[in-house]
Amino acid sequence: MTEPVQDSVFSRWGVVVFSYNRGEMLGNSIRSVMDCAPNLSLIVWDDRSEDPDTLAVLEEYRSRGVEVRSGVAQEGLRGGLYANMAAAMKLLLDRGVRYAVFTQDDVQFVRRVGADDLLRMEEAFASCPEIGEISVCFKAPSRAVLQYHERCGVYINPARHHSAVGAFDLQRLRDVGWQPVGSEERTDQLTRELGLKFAVHPFPFMMWLVNARTYGAHRGLANRFADRWMRYGFFPYRYMTDHEIEALKDRDVVAVPISPAVLSFAGEPPARPYSYIAAKRKLKKRGLWRYVIGLLSLTEKRQRGRLLRKAFSGLGGRDQ
Repeated sequence: MTEPVQDSVFSRWGVVVFSYNRGEMLGNSIRSVMDCAPNLSLIVWDDRSEDPDTLAVLEEYRSRGVEVRSGVAQEGLRGGLYANMAAAMKLLLDRGVRYAVFTQDDVQFVRRVGADDLLRMEEAFASCPEIGEISVCFKAPSRAVLQYHERCGVYINPARHHSAVGAFDLQRLRDVGWQPVGSEERTDQLTRELGLKFAVHPFPFMMWLVNARTYGAHRGLANRFADRWMRYGFFPYRYMTDHEIEALKDRDVVAVPISPAVLSFAGEPPARPYSYIAAKRKLKKRGLWRYVIGLLSLTEKRQRGRLLRKAFSGLGGRDQ
């Protein structure tokens, strides 16, 4: 592929990292975009974070020339993810950028992104106008069945319609009346009503961080306790080597790339099983969280600190 063609492809795409109070993870996410997709324009769209670590990361990258924008304030201090997504969509289209990868602070690029990766998605959008977005994340272990679509050159996930993280043809979405509205649930409903399908890139280049601890100025006791109990922390991925990328692209596309089988960690790995949901939510699903809350509610206020210290000291896990 000639250099002018590559340049024109990159100019049609932009990356937006949405952020709120996750400084360490945000720095990792921004670095991964700059390392793996240096030819793409990058915007960091922060939802008015108050956390000092996050503010320091934002200032560091602003001083290095990265475009940093503040969230769209609506009711109260913050605008929320979907209001910011709608504002980013409008800004990129106004700048003549047709395609976008929307990502978040707890997501990381894991390999080099080439013009061929972008062209494949452009061709999928052009060949299959029913596609609303293309996931560029590796598939997490689950029961969901992906169906490879020969004409589109991507997988189709019939059980899903929308995710806030993925690749979008902004112009075509605007033409059919789609835009982020209020929340993931409302946007998913609009996507269903428009009959748009959820596709998955056969050669993904991003992934959610696993066992990711909560952050921020309002982290709270409940989240801190849950993170410690579940041994959550910060576990960035190692970038894929050229050999690994070649193997990914040379494989039979019938074999769906599952994240634990392909990706590895830059440092010490997290405790298994890997999870992509918050520790507190995971505890609630197990039923253990209800027990912990009940135990605390029956304890005198002056004894709660002693109870939590005892619980923490007995966990035996590392403090991430």
